[in-house]
Amino acid sequence: MLVDGKPLGNAGVCRNPCHDKPGLESGFVMLVAKKRSSHRGFTIIELIVVMVIVGILAVAVLPHFSGRVAFEGRAFRDQTVAGLRYAQKAAVAARRIVKADFNSSSVTLSIRACASDVSCSPEYVALVLPASSSSSITPPANSGLTYSSFPASIVFDAAGRTSAASISVSGLDASLVITVEAETGHVH
Repeated sequence: MLVDGKPLGNAGVCRNPCHDKPGLESGFVMLVAKKRSSHRGFTIIELIVVMVIVGILAVAVLPHFSGRVAFEGRAFRDQTVAGLRYAQKAAVAARRIVKADFNSSSVTLSIRACASDVSCSPEYVALVLPASSSSSITPPANSGLTYSSFPASIVFDAAGRTSAASISVSGLDASLVITVEAETGHVH
């Protein structure tokens, strides 16, 4: 600060060499003010682009999470695999024939009532599944799930062997076909 052309102490003296040039300080302040005002929000273009991307993701991803049929179909397939594995293990453990009779909406498991070389009546009795206290595997109610391709029955002998078979559940990917191996009776 100058009083009568002489500097008045250190007050008002700027030691920044850039401030020796007239008009530079006011230009700097305007530049900082302009820079701050440009970061206050999003442009309408940015908002529209984000909304379009979110819309595309919603259309592509939402059907995979909102549909219960795919999850119920996979669960029905897994129950069928578990039931057939149980039937194969029960045949080996009891040394008796176990059969799984298919129709389009269920599988019913039954075990031969007596040894293979003896005749008895009734010939087969229900093989109760441990988790359900039933001998049938059925899809969830009102799911519309069915077996789309299946054999009439799968018969496991006392050694757990059977004839080869494949079973499909409607609405599931072709890679999720249930396969029963002939020599070992392995179900996968």
